[in-house]
Amino acid sequence: MIGTMTGKGKALFLATTVLTTAAFGSEAFAGAFGLHEQSATYQGMVFAGVAASGPSISGMYWNPATITSMPGRFTSEKHGALVIPNVEITPTAGTSPFLLPLGPSGDIGLDGFIPASYAAYRINDSWFVGIAVNAPYGLSTKANFTWAGQVYSRTSEIFSINANPIVGFKVNDHVSVALGLQIQYLDTRLTRAVGSVAGIGTGMLEGDAWGVGFTAGVTFTPAEGTEIGLGFRSGVQHELEGTRTVPTPAGAVITPIRTSIITPEIVTLGVRQRVTAAFTLAGTVEWTNWSRLKTPGIVNAATGAPIQPFPFDYEDGWFFSLGGEYAVNENLTARAGIGYELSPVSTAVRSTRLPDDDRLWLGIGGTYTHGAFSFDLAYNFLTTFGTDIEISPANGNPHLTANPAALPVPLGGAVLPFFADVDSTTHIIAGAVRYTWGGPEADPEPIVRKY
Repeated sequence: MIGTMTGKGKALFLATTVLTTAAFGSEAFAGAFGLHEQSATYQGMVFAGVAASGPSISGMYWNPATITSMPGRFTSEKHGALVIPNVEITPTAGTSPFLLPLGPSGDIGLDGFIPASYAAYRINDSWFVGIAVNAPYGLSTKANFTWAGQVYSRTSEIFSINANPIVGFKVNDHVSVALGLQIQYLDTRLTRAVGSVAGIGTGMLEGDAWGVGFTAGVTFTPAEGTEIGLGFRSGVQHELEGTRTVPTPAGAVITPIRTSIITPEIVTLGVRQRVTAAFTLAGTVEWTNWSRLKTPGIVNAATGAPIQPFPFDYEDGWFFSLGGEYAVNENLTARAGIGYELSPVSTAVRSTRLPDDDRLWLGIGGTYTHGAFSFDLAYNFLTTFGTDIEISPANGNPHLTANPAALPVPLGGAVLPFFADVDSTTHIIAGAVRYTWGGPEADPEPIVRKY
């Protein structure tokens, strides 16, 4: 019962929510370096209908207004996704003869765990507050130390954590709105081979920053059984500061660096339609403004002199999914879904660090409820089709041609084209536990005394 939880207990719970998420890294291979895996509940339907009011408050990651559909007075949820990727890069004809004999990358995808935590409190019938703590961006790839693409990448790591306090308002039985604040930390570390034929060392770029953004959303229920939601996540500007380390025969040269990166805005539209008392159909369309990343310039933090560009040059990303859930009985709900993701990474800009491509998503899952507890389990399978890498002056891939003097292209002064086939599949196993205190039916009527 919510009445038995003290203010001190609530504060302790919220602190635990934040610390639990912060304790884990987000090591995954996902569309660009954004992470969809923020809800085990909705992963069973491949995130279909995630921005509309549904069975889990985890929908507030995509649309904060879904907080107003929470069933109880106080709800907490812990979600986690184990991501198991397999990504192999095999060099092909056209690759520089200096590089081709060094062989394939091996499996560059590292298994990782992505946590997410949510908590929400219903102040009254109109006002709601909550917090979501997530890892919205992440990447961890590691190739063989010696391989044909080593002058382009050896390891790539991106870590993030985002705290999102939210306030929601239920205007009436048909419309709800909400706003939230994003407080985001971003950290990156990239390594590659540098040097000459006589001696190949490992160079490194690393940096981190804090940034602030916001979220907003609205839900609309035009008729009983029909729910529509539209959510927005703003971009977050990060002024990254760090170092560039270049090995030389005389020792490592460490240069302070800085650059500015703005994460993409995300707009998510979700629809849920109850078809029968037991079956609900849902769909999602999501747009991600990856094209805003363009090509940030890395400069010497001490002098302001340019060091090198960091070419993303992405297109915008799109995600589509369709799914359904079926209430088997009052305790068990089954889910399934299919999705397709249009990657922002095209062949023209694809790199060995992130050989991303369009991918197919398949998912199944379910929820078991026992009293105040609910348990979610989901499985996803992801695959790409016919992905290749073409880094050469001929096709204009910016990872080679943007600034040859600063990018890792020379061995004895030669330009080093790299061509490869990429084979990529991913398995995701996700789970969640939900606990709800109180609820309309548990709140006693106020005692009225007449004297």
